[in-house]
Amino acid sequence: MPLVKLTLQEAMKKAFVAGETAMEVEAKKNIRSAKPNKTSAKDIKEAGGDAFAKIAATAIDAYIKSGVVTTVVATTGTVGVHAGTGTGAVT
Repeated sequence: MPLVKLTLQEAMKKAFVAGETAMEVEAKKNIRSAKPNKTSAKDIKEAGGDAFAKIAATAIDAYIKSGVVTTVVATTGTVGVHAGTGTGAVT
């Protein structure tokens, strides 16, 4: 299967939304909480980062692994001695 940029873009959008949603959920703890130790900005950002990374890493891994490697090698020589050059591409 060749690399499909649109598939990766859609997954990254989902990762971004998941990150934003996780940050909102973490931040809402401050609204519902009467305790003095409220959720810090760092905790909110980490929740968003964790959610984004989980989806993004899986999408990037799948995108990379979906590439097809093609290699063409031309050789010359006799039965015992060969010389050749090759080119390759990922599509």
